[in-house]
Amino acid sequence: MKRFVVSWVVVVGALLSACTEEPESLPRAGLSGTFDVALVAGARLSDTETEPGLLFVTSADRDELRVLELTADTTRRGYVRAPNPLEALSIPVLPRPQALTRDTRYDGTGADANSGTGAELGGSYLYARSNGSASISVVASGRAFLREVLRLNDPTVPAQGRELPRQFLLSTGPVTAFAARGSEDGSSTLYYATRELNGAALWQVRVPAPQALIDGSEAVQGGALGVTLPANVVVSALLVLPQSGQLALATRGPLGTAGKVFRVELPANTLTELNFGGSQVLQLATHPKVEYVLNEESESATLAAGARIFGVIDPASCGGVRFPCPTGVLAVDAATGTVARDFSTQDPEGRGLYEMLPLTAGLGIPMGLTLGVNTKLRLTGRLALVGIAPLSNGEILVFDALGLRHIDVDTDDEPSAAVTFVNPLGTQGISGDITVDTAALTAGVTTDERYQLTYEGILPRLNNVKRTAEGGFVVPYEPIPGRGPVVQPGDLILLRTETELCGTELVVSAVQAPVPPATQATLTTQTPIPAECAVDAFPNFLVRASGSQPLVVSSSTEEYLGRLGLGGTYTRTAPYFFHPEGYSGATEGVAVRFTLASRFTEVTPERGNIFVVTTQSQFRPYTVLVDTSIGELSFFTLPGSVVESKVGAFDYAYIAYPSADGVLQMNLDEVVPTVPNSQGVFPFL
Repeated sequence: MKRFVVSWVVVVGALLSACTEEPESLPRAGLSGTFDVALVAGARLSDTETEPGLLFVTSADRDELRVLELTADTTRRGYVRAPNPLEALSIPVLPRPQALTRDTRYDGTGADANSGTGAELGGSYLYARSNGSASISVVASGRAFLREVLRLNDPTVPAQGRELPRQFLLSTGPVTAFAARGSEDGSSTLYYATRELNGAALWQVRVPAPQALIDGSEAVQGGALGVTLPANVVVSALLVLPQSGQLALATRGPLGTAGKVFRVELPANTLTELNFGGSQVLQLATHPKVEYVLNEESESATLAAGARIFGVIDPASCGGVRFPCPTGVLAVDAATGTVARDFSTQDPEGRGLYEMLPLTAGLGIPMGLTLGVNTKLRLTGRLALVGIAPLSNGEILVFDALGLRHIDVDTDDEPSAAVTFVNPLGTQGISGDITVDTAALTAGVTTDERYQLTYEGILPRLNNVKRTAEGGFVVPYEPIPGRGPVVQPGDLILLRTETELCGTELVVSAVQAPVPPATQATLTTQTPIPAECAVDAFPNFLVRASGSQPLVVSSSTEEYLGRLGLGGTYTRTAPYFFHPEGYSGATEGVAVRFTLASRFTEVTPERGNIFVVTTQSQFRPYTVLVDTSIGELSFFTLPGSVVESKVGAFDYAYIAYPSADGVLQMNLDEVVPTVPNSQGVFPFL
């Protein structure tokens, strides 16, 4: 049944790639420098009607913002018009705006953000900043305004005149992160971080409601927050939490040291560290109140607003100290500061038992992150909380942000393996000389991998070694650190030039191990070197595996894993990369285990023959690809930031693409995972 599901996904994806969601393109806004997007929810008009939301987009090369109106009618969805209706509205802001944030608030007051519905509500302002600049543009985001009304920390902006932005000077260092909290009266509190001469600093600015600011009836107020930050760090991310007076901030340390993440309590100005697995974080996000079904008995449960804080892990966290450096999306429990527990295994109360793993796909690095409540996806239906993270490899990762797990499109949890034999002519057939212990393969550990066993293969990094002046043979005792000695008695030495081999093969009789701190081993041979193979004629040599372990084991990702002889068994263990259902808490499992027969029965291998063991994880994360073979989608290759929005009856993701100078609209209920999509996606340029 599982194979049918996967085939159905591929076929449907191919069929749906025939057309785009929209019948024709709406007029372009001429975006140039699409680095960030921010969504401002529409005002509530009645119990059943809400104004369309507004999506603000940077056009950095033109020092402006554009605004996309998210009407339920897709034929009318497009950029807000300027007073000249032939043009899209342009909001001039500070030079080269590259990051946006909006003021947010939650339906709940005090320390308990769930005293109301816990829903996230919109505010009155949008803020824009530029990398390396001390200035911040304050844009009134209501439909009656849609213009910059204040410029912070820019002395070149005039301070008088109601129709001109007023300046407010507070800090001088470049702004590195910002976030804002809205209020019921329309005012906004902006928090931002700067890099000053004496280190990182935090600031707070209260901006009155837009009309009060414009008519001058209320003044802007601000100052430094009395929060003491660690020395020699930069604040890389700020987040307003649903609980009143709480922030989260992430810091970036010097190369080789990881920054830390803290929860900030205001006005006490205390810091509580949040443990993101020892990695520094580039972006922070949280969620509103989430109600979900706990079990098959349909019991309900609630995840409080802000109960989890999600972070995009910086792959440069290790500074070269650890490899590979972790990346992906990780969440912590906001109350305890510990890594959140996923729902792969739960206790009777529905609480996860084991810490989640960072969520990513392949080698892609998350470029943005957003969370959506009660979001409908193709194949899965509605999920209580969904995470969406565009990746640097062009894929869009969608994951279960409530269960803190991947959504596995391939529903078979059992890994599989196959064995083939390749002869020198390249023909391939099934071989019974190798047996894979499929029962030992571990779901969540076994990956899609190709293992090769090369008969009398050349040993790693011993293909072209220079002989000593006397014609001797000195090799690295451990060519690949951590893999142990490689050359063994019984191996073969072949003397060579750059283009030809000496006809005599020498058998290694002994390997003289080095005396530390030396690292080179000396090889001796059973027979003397023929005169015609002297060092001046054949100055180099190579070493082939032979003797009791004539097969060299490698894989599609590593050049050398070990050696194997007749009757031998090779086992490779690895850490989990995702937690399957019923995960028991082990840190590692068997990735592959295979045994070579005690004698060759079905084939008689010759030098260079290869036995191939191919493993399949049967795991496919829910990733969406854009069909860049379609002309209007051809430049949508490198995504950036993302927001999720419900428009009418549909759930959408809006993704900034710097590579295309555009925004991609993605209908989450139409796009098909794991195949290129043109159906369900539409570009706004």
